[in-house]
Amino acid sequence: MLQRTISRMFSVAIVFIAFGIIDNGIMVTSGATIYHFFGKLFSISAIASAGIGNTISGAIGIAIGRYTEKSLHKIFPPDEEKMSRSKIVLSEVIGIIIGCSIGMTPLIFF
Repeated sequence: MLQRTISRMFSVAIVFIAFGIIDNGIMVTSGATIYHFFGKLFSISAIASAGIGNTISGAIGIAIGRYTEKSLHKIFPPDEEKMSRSKIVLSEVIGIIIGCSIGMTPLIFF
């Protein structure tokens, strides 16, 4: 029973892990790129560059989010049995924290 619950929670979390990696990775790299290449030229602050990077990563995340979810659910199929809303939310929160943390690894290079 516990193993089945963990497996079901993982199938929810994996989508959010992937999204967090993609979203934060793109945000960090595009924000840094915008700041380094256009910041001084157009007097864009680091915070404004991060905001622009966040907008870019959000748009890309939405564009590829469904594809990522469908692809990952082929590998890690979701269980058809209903799971409580609190377990779903917990899985999503854990997944996004893990994914965004991994997605910050480009910061090592900036």
